[in-house]
Amino acid sequence: MINFLPAKVATDAYPGDIKGDSLEKTVSDLEAFAKEFPRALVPQRILLTITTGEKFDALIKKYLHRGLKKNIPSLFVDIKPLYKDDAKRERIQYIVEDYRVELEAKKASNADGERVPFSSLHIF
Repeated sequence: MINFLPAKVATDAYPGDIKGDSLEKTVSDLEAFAKEFPRALVPQRILLTITTGEKFDALIKKYLHRGLKKNIPSLFVDIKPLYKDDAKRERIQYIVEDYRVELEAKKASNADGERVPFSSLHIF
């Protein structure tokens, strides 16, 4: 069973507030919670707030692709607070642009009339 996170982490998650071993423990707890409850978006979203670097890249790509494929209209409102960090904003832009190129390539290769995902509307 997973121990509940301290209230500070759950409400005011910010990379500057959680440091060192505490950050690693929090990340591992949130990952375990997200794995146990894969449809719960809150632990995934908090992970995006407190992680950086390659870990953030992997998590945001999965989060964005899932949201775009499911056509969640509030996806970009949800991740808007991440734009405060320039590095995260650049990674988000890169991933969304890359996904748009993927969809355009898929659209171009669909000569047989197969439908392209509706998520392309959210990206354009």
